[in-house]
Amino acid sequence: MKIALAQTNQIVADIENNKNKIIAFADKAYNNGAEVVVFANNSLQGGNIESLSLINGFYKMLDCALDEIKQTVSIPLILTANKNRKNIPVLIKNNNIEEIENKVITINNNKFYFVIFDDVKDFEKLYEDKNISFTDNLVILSCSFYYKGKTKYIRNFIKKFAKEKAVNIFYVNMAGAQDGCVYDGGSFSVLKSGNINNIAKLFDEDFLLTDTNVDNNLEYKTDLQEEMYKALVLGLKDYCVKNGFTKVALGVSGGIDSALVAAIAADAVGSDNVLGVLMPSKYTSKESVVYAKDLCNRLKIKYEIVSIENLYNSYINECSPVFKNTKKDLTEENLQARIRANILMAFSNKFGYFILCTCNKSEDAVGYSTLYGDMAGGYSVVGDLLKKDVYALANYRNSISDVIPEEIIKRAPTAELRENQKDSDSLPEYDILDDILEKILEKQMSYDEILNSGIEETTLIKVYKLLFGSEYKRRVSPISTKITETSFYKDIKFPMTNKYKICKKKN
Repeated sequence: MKIALAQTNQIVADIENNKNKIIAFADKAYNNGAEVVVFANNSLQGGNIESLSLINGFYKMLDCALDEIKQTVSIPLILTANKNRKNIPVLIKNNNIEEIENKVITINNNKFYFVIFDDVKDFEKLYEDKNISFTDNLVILSCSFYYKGKTKYIRNFIKKFAKEKAVNIFYVNMAGAQDGCVYDGGSFSVLKSGNINNIAKLFDEDFLLTDTNVDNNLEYKTDLQEEMYKALVLGLKDYCVKNGFTKVALGVSGGIDSALVAAIAADAVGSDNVLGVLMPSKYTSKESVVYAKDLCNRLKIKYEIVSIENLYNSYINECSPVFKNTKKDLTEENLQARIRANILMAFSNKFGYFILCTCNKSEDAVGYSTLYGDMAGGYSVVGDLLKKDVYALANYRNSISDVIPEEIIKRAPTAELRENQKDSDSLPEYDILDDILEKILEKQMSYDEILNSGIEETTLIKVYKLLFGSEYKRRVSPISTKITETSFYKDIKFPMTNKYKICKKKN
């Protein structure tokens, strides 16, 4: 039997265009000899509609579009429709719509069972369910987000599932991004042998035609850095394209975070549509300016230089009557970051640039960022990357073409808001900080487990206090591309007001 999997990139609530794309892919399947075409979950509504579900008439619009599809297509078609505000799989055939939830249906003498899974963990529950008698063919309609490690896991698990249950499995997922959450595509089919028969592209639209009578036994490789980088590019690209932003700007400091963001931006929207703004102060080293210019030239992006020295001095002079008899502290440091944010927003208002934030997850986790300063912007490109991942992806991008100067990758991280400043003056070294954050957030290890892993207790206590005390900052941070299962934007929220105390085991 020939089965088509239609992996589309849709837009939430763009029902007319979503409908037209479904019809176009159905026609393509028909013309290629497919006997049935399957679309990912949410293909008509375009993704997770969140509170659009509360708007009167939204589902009526979906029903009208579904009725048009029913009257137009010439091939049996599977997609999801809404029933009592819940998605269910339906079969459109011979100008009829049949609900096929929780039952076996027959298409051209082949039996199918259809499920909707948007959480990878649901596959495990289905695998362990003893009450389901599997048919020859299991079809999984998904609209699931990317996170690092997902591709390898899901392919290996479904191969195991297909072989042990003796069932052909067809997994079709959305492609594209919605508000920082990336639908990674990667649709594929696995035959009863456990062999992958066909694989769609990751992070792009695609069309698969699988013949269950032909066992291709395809090999596949996954490269974690490549996946993560492509997810970051798609997350930013789709956010800009789907919201009508044509050009972006960011502060380029000569540091690793802004360098990686600039590279991602150039790949996402094109070098001609990216502006780097260099905003040196008296604390900015000559090397930083040289590296920042070199980066922009390598990426072929435009750049402007706007010194903040006079603006900073003006602020200090105007505040001096109030600040007299006080020592310099974070006030003066953060003032520089806020001046830079004002300049970037002025470029946005004057020239229409969409401003990108360059903070990373390690900084956001412990509050090492300035409210209305370096946290400002419309989109936080690397906000779900720990510092070690920033370095890894910078090196990955350079393996494609040498765009990030090696000096930027090798230099010690610094905010350059005071003389001879280093990030390590305020934080543990990033390799230690990232290790602790991974153990708390991703591995969900207890305080004692982390302590027993070799972490110094004073450092661990400091990180805990910073993590739980910085939620108020994270709540006003721009959205970021989801890369992990523990993104602050989508997955993890701590109470802003809390008195959490570390609980140690008593000896």
